[in-house]
Amino acid sequence: TDDKVILIDCGFVKRSWLKRWHIRHYLSPTDALARLQIERHQVSDIIITHHHWDHAEGLELFDQATIWISKAALAATRRYAKRNRLPLLRRLNRAHRAKRIRLLKGIQRILPGIVTVRQGTHAPGFAFAVAHLNEGLLVFASDVGALYDNFTQLQASGQSRNPRRDRDVLWLMRTLVENDLQRI
Repeated sequence: TDDKVILIDCGFVKRSWLKRWHIRHYLSPTDALARLQIERHQVSDIIITHHHWDHAEGLELFDQATIWISKAALAATRRYAKRNRLPLLRRLNRAHRAKRIRLLKGIQRILPGIVTVRQGTHAPGFAFAVAHLNEGLLVFASDVGALYDNFTQLQASGQSRNPRRDRDVLWLMRTLVENDLQRI
């Protein structure tokens, strides 16, 4: 929206992941934002699709943003941060005390033009986001639909824990794009 800077997931900060997962051409979340001339303190909201390290670990960089996350993903993120002794746990606790954590439930309009859908089996509490833009709808599928074929053929990704249910989620995402967001 015009007065907000919204991230869908926020990457990771632990440099050891680069070597372990053979990641090349990595940009930290703050470096990626800098390319768009956005500073981290300008980020107003972060929607976390799920708790995996490459989606949620970067939360520790954004101490002023409102965090939108499902209850199950929040619990999993806390467990992950505690187990790995990450500063992320302190950030989450601070955000909780400052009342900056908002829980995602079902299908929910969280901000003007932004709807989240708590659906999918890729990880506990998985959610995806839909943005209504002047050009149409944009679905942020996260890891459920990483490839174009996932959508055109309604084929669950190889990471799916429940391919049948994730095919239903892909169908829902495709249907949202083909129809009007205002119906939600």
